[in-house]
Amino acid sequence: MNFVVGIVLPLFVISIWMLFIAPKSLFEINKILCLTIEVILFSIVSYFIYNKISSNFGVIYFIFILLNSGLNWLNNLNQNH
Repeated sequence: MNFVVGIVLPLFVISIWMLFIAPKSLFEINKILCLTIEVILFSIVSYFIYNKISSNFGVIYFIFILLNSGLNWLNNLNQNH
């Protein structure tokens, strides 16, 4: 399990980020799907922080994820109009 969490999961997250979320990603996806993938990936990290390090830090990190992603989405909406 440590191998999966320590090696495979980060490589998976990096690959998904590189393909779909990064500014120069290979595939162009709509903003809602991009936001959804971003929140899912960071929620996985929040889950592991919650379970392995500290439940308080996991919850705080998750709140920051939601705030940051929401503000980023609102900023993108304002730039498109």
